[in-house]
Amino acid sequence: MFLFMLLGAFLAFLCWRYVGSSDGLSPNKPRAQWPGLALAALISIALLVPICWAIRRRELTLTDTALDFRCGFYRKIVPLSQLRMTAAREISLIERPELAPRWRTNAIGLPGYRVGWFRLRNGDKALVYLTDPLRVTYLPTAEGFVFLLSTGALLDALKQRVASLTPLASPAGSSIARMM
Repeated sequence: MFLFMLLGAFLAFLCWRYVGSSDGLSPNKPRAQWPGLALAALISIALLVPICWAIRRRELTLTDTALDFRCGFYRKIVPLSQLRMTAAREISLIERPELAPRWRTNAIGLPGYRVGWFRLRNGDKALVYLTDPLRVTYLPTAEGFVFLLSTGALLDALKQRVASLTPLASPAGSSIARMM
């Protein structure tokens, strides 16, 4: 919604600049500026549509064999055997500031929305999806990075999956649990 308001404000700014720049010109000159205004509006819309799609795309799927993370322009599939469940915990970034994202290495950061690759304050590399800093799942992997995710359902679903000794009834690759 914020981005649509931003697009509307930008298009209003373009129109205002057009009207302001056509003062004192002959009647034929303002018509010559319409193609440029239309092109700027089309480019703005073409750039904003993928960004809006990416912000709305968020899916975390737990399958029989892997955790599938899809958020924004980012996707990572991690086998369950690579997750370090013993170190996984639910935290608050207010109480544990050393685990908060510090540097964006390949990420999107807006107020109340952070997604992508970050370096944490403690130096760890992290794949982040944060909308609420008070309830965050901290999930380290054996691949050298951690997940920082704003979901409480993930940790419970992973613990149930690891605790179950029998194979799940669903076919391989099907979605067992969807969070987010």
